[in-house]
Amino acid sequence: MPELPEVETVVRDLKKRVVGRKILDVWTDWPKYFKGLSLAQFKKYTVGKKILGVSRRGKNILIEIYDSHLILVHLKMTGHLLAGTWKTTNNKTQTTKKEWKPDGKAKEMHDPKNGFIRLILFLDSKEYPMLALSDMRRFAKVLCGPKENILNLPDLKNLGPEALEVSYKEFRELFKTKKGKIKQV
Repeated sequence: MPELPEVETVVRDLKKRVVGRKILDVWTDWPKYFKGLSLAQFKKYTVGKKILGVSRRGKNILIEIYDSHLILVHLKMTGHLLAGTWKTTNNKTQTTKKEWKPDGKAKEMHDPKNGFIRLILFLDSKEYPMLALSDMRRFAKVLCGPKENILNLPDLKNLGPEALEVSYKEFRELFKTKKGKIKQV
């Protein structure tokens, strides 16, 4: 499972590559990613919308899109989000997972663990025209909906303070009355 620093790195990378881009289309070979939505509903929320920002809450990646909606992605055990270009061996957009091949020189795109493309957001970018979810075990979670609804989900609402947003003084106060080993506290 990607740990918090890895998720933070993904968010920082995506901010540089996809913010300001418009989503042109969506492809998946695993519609079960869209918890509570069909592929058609997911497309209705996302296609034609501009990506306004990328952030993180815990290990959840939040992609803010125009019209006050969020796409939430949790990578779970084997998920990776990659921005780049892939092509199919038969030049179709509706294809099976095995036919997506990296069309770029970046090392990470050719890494075998990133060869399980399950979901692609096609973007209006020449440099990074696709935002792809590679997920060998198909455990990742993708949600989309009004920003307020997504932020009030128990998975997000019940999280504690963000580690990178707590000052040293606040951190000390949290542990002032605690006794024991740091991992248990």
